[in-house]
Amino acid sequence: MLTILADYIEVTALTLTIEALNRFFSAHRSLLDHPDMGVYQLMMAGKLTYTANVGAGAGKGNGKVKADRVDVKFSMPAEDYEWRMVILGDD
Repeated sequence: MLTILADYIEVTALTLTIEALNRFFSAHRSLLDHPDMGVYQLMMAGKLTYTANVGAGAGKGNGKVKADRVDVKFSMPAEDYEWRMVILGDD
């Protein structure tokens, strides 16, 4: 029984993470899909952030308790990421 509960918790966490990540990509689609988007453009744009409220009761009017939901925060680049310029030579 304990294994089943642990599996359920892990599957739920992964499902919520994937849902939130999908929302992050959707929110920043125009910037991420830009043909000239590269490391330099991302550095100039600064950090991309998004907070997705995901969980049970995602639909409107379904009567689910709001406490079943959780905020998942994403940022690109990750917290404490340090940009380093890489200069490629003709080696």
